[in-house]
Amino acid sequence: ANRTVSASDLTVTQGGGGVAQSVQYRAEQFIMLTDYLPTNFTSATETDTAWAAALAECASEGKALFVPGTDTYYRVIAAITVPAGVKIWGDGFKSVIRQITVDENLFECGGDNEFTGLHLQGHNTDASTDPYANGGIYAFGVNNISVHHCWLSRFYGSATHFQDCYNIRVQDNVFF
Repeated sequence: ANRTVSASDLTVTQGGGGVAQSVQYRAEQFIMLTDYLPTNFTSATETDTAWAAALAECASEGKALFVPGTDTYYRVIAAITVPAGVKIWGDGFKSVIRQITVDENLFECGGDNEFTGLHLQGHNTDASTDPYANGGIYAFGVNNISVHHCWLSRFYGSATHFQDCYNIRVQDNVFF
């Protein structure tokens, strides 16, 4: 016989322990980037439109964006503007987000942003003409930015660039 199960009946416990939470509770905390992508996306899929839509929903609903790990990477063409107050969390090393365009940052911060458990990659070329582009996380004149437990690689510019900003926390990251 078929049985209907509601999200409030299911629980999720993070690997390695942690507090059990209902699927419904998790859904109230996060927007999933993959909800905005085709189910069969590959590294050839441009994801900029999905990022813009997901981040807009995060900003309007006060939720964090979750970027699940993948066997490929999330391909980004233009700089992703992260609205003020939005947090982006990932699964760790397998949550790979790659900027493929020369002279574009990967993320540009709106302020009060947090980046956790992401693997950020640049395009790994020296063809740049802009010393302020080609970065992983860029912020100018905004405050309260946190970058922790991330991997940042292949950026010809700086992996993080903060100018005229206050209360910046960059800790427990790997730069290579």
